[in-house]
Amino acid sequence: MTRDRYAELVKLGRDWVATMSSAQWRLGDAAMEIEPMRSYGGANPSGKDDLFTVSEAIRMFAEDVGLAYTTVRSYRWVSSRWPAERRRADVSHTIHKVLASISDEQERFEAVNNPPAQPARGSGEVDARQCEAGRGLEGRLPGECPGEGGGDP
Repeated sequence: MTRDRYAELVKLGRDWVATMSSAQWRLGDAAMEIEPMRSYGGANPSGKDDLFTVSEAIRMFAEDVGLAYTTVRSYRWVSSRWPAERRRADVSHTIHKVLASISDEQERFEAVNNPPAQPARGSGEVDARQCEAGRGLEGRLPGECPGEGGGDP
């Protein structure tokens, strides 16, 4: 493989990651529209007054679009933590997910606006391993990546 071909594949790969991140945001936003975040258990955890419980509605959406329930639930949670105007197109959905675990909104929004630079690229793009380890983020991240987050099941 030539260096030129490798560089071409890296560029394509970055474009694909951007496309993938965009799709993750759209799916999370759609899931939020179907079922906005509510306190734990939701406003109607039994489903008696509404057509579906939160879990049932998200599960049905996930099945209908061909994704795992946990994947859609995760996208929905990340979307709930990042208003559209606070999302950065140059930072992947994965990094937004890692940073979503920062409970203080101001800290979370500052963290995504001041990502640690990647030495290999030097472009300010964030690497998920760096982010998870909290390097360059002044110890603001918990020791683990976020699960599905708080809120309804």
